[in-house]
Amino acid sequence: MDDLKLYGKSEIEIQSLTNTVRVFSTDISLQLGMEKCATVSIKRGKITTYDGIEMPNGQLIKYNQNEACKYLGILQLNNIKHGEVKTIVRREYTNRVRKILKYKLNSGNT
Repeated sequence: MDDLKLYGKSEIEIQSLTNTVRVFSTDISLQLGMEKCATVSIKRGKITTYDGIEMPNGQLIKYNQNEACKYLGILQLNNIKHGEVKTIVRREYTNRVRKILKYKLNSGNT
């Protein structure tokens, strides 16, 4: 499992889902990257204030509203950040083309 997204109707339901994932992952000896975790509360399409989720070890997981999350390699907040994704893809494409053009390729070695 690489990425996991939990959806709930309320903060209490999200807390319950988080605890379920924690218990299950502990049972199968799966280590979660807590530094990559984030929570966001969206009601009627708007981001609302949210205290975050407190983990059993006392760690509080909050979400920085100015920072988009990466989910399956795509930047998201309450929608997909198309402009930022296009910029990143364009930059990566240009870098890869430049790397290919540095090599002197001909039909004999392709």
